[in-house]
Amino acid sequence: MAKARSSVDRLLEQVPAVPRLKSPGPLGVKVMQDEARPGFDRSNALLKMAGVRPDLVMIGDSLTAGWQAGPLLADLFPIVVNRGIGGDSAKWLVHRIDADVVQLRPRAVTLMIGTNDISHRFGYDSNAKIVRDYRNHMTAILDQIARAKLEAYIGTIPPVRPTMLDDVHNRRKQECIPPMNDVLARLVRRRRMHLVDYYPQFLAEDGASLRADLATDSCHHNARGQYLLTLTLRQAVQRARAGE
Repeated sequence: MAKARSSVDRLLEQVPAVPRLKSPGPLGVKVMQDEARPGFDRSNALLKMAGVRPDLVMIGDSLTAGWQAGPLLADLFPIVVNRGIGGDSAKWLVHRIDADVVQLRPRAVTLMIGTNDISHRFGYDSNAKIVRDYRNHMTAILDQIARAKLEAYIGTIPPVRPTMLDDVHNRRKQECIPPMNDVLARLVRRRRMHLVDYYPQFLAEDGASLRADLATDSCHHNARGQYLLTLTLRQAVQRARAGE
């Protein structure tokens, strides 16, 4: 027993102390970010304890959380960490960029956020206010990424389709996404980051909706849609690295 205990102790001696972490903690409102926080903090601690530096951190809402792109990008980014959260928005994401991206010191970050910023739950009474707040939140997010001097690939918001959405909500989303993407493009180019333009890749023939053959519902992508996301990101990375 003593010999076994000695072996355990020697192994335990190899386990580093948990480092001091940056964490936004609970935001004090009912959001999915608070539910994901303990798991992300634990994962961030493990990466730092092991001295692992990700090649790419993917961050965003459920479109990113469910996007298993790591194996398809392994030649470009051997170590991919996904920090997507279902239901997240730029309004909430601004609070966790430092914890879930910057402190991990990744070589690159890819970000796609905005679909949920149009939600009724934020109490908007005009599309102009949605676009204004999105601009303000994305300015704060991109400034944090710029200060960290990361290779940044910022994605436009893909289109949505009517399934599972009431007419008013769907119309608002379809009306807001193009001007939000215009705002995003200007912010990205001003900081000399790389824009990944997903929006036109997913448009149906009506010029406003998400293609049904790439979707599982109103906004989430099926396997073909996620493959298209990955190809679009891959092309943006290859162009950037070629100096185009």
